[in-house]
Amino acid sequence: ERERWDGEKQRANLLSETGQKRANPGLGHCLSVEDFRGDIEEALEKGDAAFGTLLRYRFNIWRKTTDRWLPMGAFEKCPMDASLDLFAELKTRKGVEFHAGADLGTTTDLTHFCVQAELEDAHVYSLNWFYLPEAMTRPDSSKNWEEYLDWSERGYITLTEGDSTDYTFLEDELLKVNTVVPIKTLVIDPTQGAYLTQRLKVAAGIPCIDFRSTFTNMSGPMKHLERLIRTQRFHTDGNPVLAWCLDNVVQKSNPYKDVRPDRDSRSQKIDGAIGNINALSRRVAEAEAPSIYEERGIRKLGREEKN
Repeated sequence: ERERWDGEKQRANLLSETGQKRANPGLGHCLSVEDFRGDIEEALEKGDAAFGTLLRYRFNIWRKTTDRWLPMGAFEKCPMDASLDLFAELKTRKGVEFHAGADLGTTTDLTHFCVQAELEDAHVYSLNWFYLPEAMTRPDSSKNWEEYLDWSERGYITLTEGDSTDYTFLEDELLKVNTVVPIKTLVIDPTQGAYLTQRLKVAAGIPCIDFRSTFTNMSGPMKHLERLIRTQRFHTDGNPVLAWCLDNVVQKSNPYKDVRPDRDSRSQKIDGAIGNINALSRRVAEAEAPSIYEERGIRKLGREEKN
């Protein structure tokens, strides 16, 4: 059975009697247990912003919870029925296109790529692959080394040899997927992806789209992914690393109400979220592109005859 990243379980552990006393040694003495638990219940009812205040002032956990992107538990409700076999069947359906997105790491970051398919009912299916240098699973190599080791042993992360990302290995993986599912476009940030995109264009003729992580670029597809998740129209393959990445995302905004993904610390990886936002950008761009005729109508060439 596929597992979910259980944010609710983590929250329950934090709010248990043991967790409360650990964070508040004066509980029951200088701080009323009844009042404290009343604050917890009120924060849970009011939502993420109130819960963030509770974490900050009652548990000394500082994070930008007021800017938290997804409501707690939202992604856990999404279906986990995407698979490579399903995608192989979908490619026989007329009108189904496959767009890919990637977020490349170097040394300490995850590398992620995904392939998405959108069906006529506006449900989006996403297959996800994660890669990491083997060195990052060694004790004390990073704050997340134990989780990385556990996920790699269960097949959710593929380890590559050495201390840095092996882009040649990633290229081979992408080409294997492309033989099963014909990738129409691969959307990727050119900062790290220039070498890989050139190789893929030559080896498989995959069109690669440069997509920098700016407010202007990320806002539309990020909002669209949020709508898909909130309405449970985002189907995945059940990879808990993706759930972890989505849970780590905080929303950064500008004065124009554009948004892009961010994180509270370097240890909170969001690569899986960025890869899926990149892949969605092509569908959003196609849907939002207005017809020039809607803006100015049809123009006639030549002189107009006077009556």
